[in-house]
Amino acid sequence: MLFVIVMVVTLLVAIVFTVWPTPAKPGTSIASAAGPVEPASTEPTTLEGTLATQVIHGEISSRQYVHALEGLASRENERDPLSVPQCGGPDECG
Repeated sequence: MLFVIVMVVTLLVAIVFTVWPTPAKPGTSIASAAGPVEPASTEPTTLEGTLATQVIHGEISSRQYVHALEGLASRENERDPLSVPQCGGPDECG
């Protein structure tokens, strides 16, 4: 029983020291240690992101959004179609 108590206490101490944050050096702040912080871009960088933003803001309807995504999927399929392996089954492909 004493062994179990000692092991539990040891594990708890190990977990506490692992999770406990280390103190920062005097004179440094978190912001200066990480370097300059650039603000995140709020503009979408992809056409899908632009369409999602337009739906959220009510600029286009959900039907227009779905139609636009169907067109994007079709265009992507023409540019880069998926290739299917030319084998008869899993035994022949491996």
